[in-house]
Amino acid sequence: MNTFEIRNNWLTNLLFGHPPSVLTLHSKGLQISDGNKKVILPFNRMSSLPQIRRRLFWSHLSVSTAKKSYLYKGFSVSQLRQFSLALNDALKCHVQPQLQAEYKEAKQLKTEIRSFLDASAYRRHSQSRALITRCRQLVTKTSVPLREHFATSAHLSAIKSLADFVATAEEKR
Repeated sequence: MNTFEIRNNWLTNLLFGHPPSVLTLHSKGLQISDGNKKVILPFNRMSSLPQIRRRLFWSHLSVSTAKKSYLYKGFSVSQLRQFSLALNDALKCHVQPQLQAEYKEAKQLKTEIRSFLDASAYRRHSQSRALITRCRQLVTKTSVPLREHFATSAHLSAIKSLADFVATAEEKR
């Protein structure tokens, strides 16, 4: 992967007291350099697509994780737009294999649920709970914004059917 780097504007640092920042697209995620420290925000911690927040003269990059949102200030709009596109492409490359594995597991779970519900014999509560637990884990594996943006319609349909099963499992059992 080619490295892509942008720096915030020195004038914003001077006028508004923003720390000098360098954003670098790293193979593992977004690398942020603020003066002496370098931090990498890995792709697997990002819970949504990075957003550009336009301001009058400069723009900011907003990146969200499950626990916190980060805001990097004072970049030119054109640089930030290019950087954001490259970051989104890299994030997509990271998320796609995860989504494919998730879809494969969702199809398998749907088959197990169908055989569980179609069985003529009595099914124990513990069997139902085990299926519900596996469905919940799979539904929460990838964040909703990333799934909605990168997943196929078949994948979204499979996840929706698992969520429906979780919601109505006791009634169907």
